[in-house]
This record gives sequence, structure tokens and C-alpha cells, in this order.
Amino acid sequence: MEIIGEGSEGFIYKYGERAAKVLHGSFTANPNHLNFIRERLANEYEIAKELYRNNISVPIPFGIFDIPFKNGKIYPAFLMQFIKGKNLGELRNPNNSTLYYRIEKLAEIEIEKAKGIGFRTYDANRKTNIIVSKYGKIYLIDFGLWFKD
Repeated sequence: MEIIGEGSEGFIYKYGERAAKVLHGSFTANPNHLNFIRERLANEYEIAKELYRNNISVPIPFGIFDIPFKNGKIYPAFLMQFIKGKNLGELRNPNNSTLYYRIEKLAEIEIEKAKGIGFRTYDANRKTNIIVSKYGKIYLIDFGLWFKD
């Protein structure tokens, strides 16, 4: 497993053909705390699942699973579709600002669609929470920042 991203609350690993979000606290948690971490991940999974069911462009959510690490321990993880691509911030190019702003507008449309079904995010404009696949499809990520009205 390799780390492919890191946010304020956890790491994203490439786990086979999927992405796995593991919260930072998982590595130091006592067994009782792991249940709390599972609940936090389950909340993210439920949000991602509802967005996906409503045709919002997000990675396919697979669920919460315990996955083994090289240290011999097992940690809870939110498994989702692995998207090969770059975040919007990485695509910013002063020589091609038109393409960047078109992609940004497409992401804003997805965010507005999510708002239309009652979802909000604390940080919709954070460029690292928008992934553009190698095929040009936009995906919203980081469901820990989303909530339902």
C-alpha cells in the first residue's frame, strides 16, 4: 500500500484497485476508540453513497472495511473507487487558464447539484478536493467536510 494523499484528518492509500481513507487517530487509538473511528468513516461513507446515488460525480463508495497494514495491525478504512488523475490545484497553469476555469465551473455545477439535494460542504472551494481523472471527468472528494441540511 502506498500513500496517495493526505488531508487534515487522514491518509488516502492505494489499496489494490481502490482508494482507502484511514483516519490519523487509527494508528494510535486503543481498541475502544477504533469503534468511534469506524462511526466517523461510516458517516463519510453514507454521505458519499447518497451523493453517488443522486448522480453527483464522486468516486464509487464501497464501504467500511478493516484492512491489514505492514505493521501487522488492522485498521478501519473507507474504501472507494481509485481515481487516477490530478487535483484542481495541480492543474492550474498560467499558460492554459481557459481549461482550468472550465474545469472549475464543471466542479461548481457538481457542488450545486449536491446542494440541490440538501448537502453542504465546509470547504467547497478547496482545489485539492476536486479530482480530474485522466479522462477529464470531475470528482468531488473528502466527504468528512460534507454534511446534510
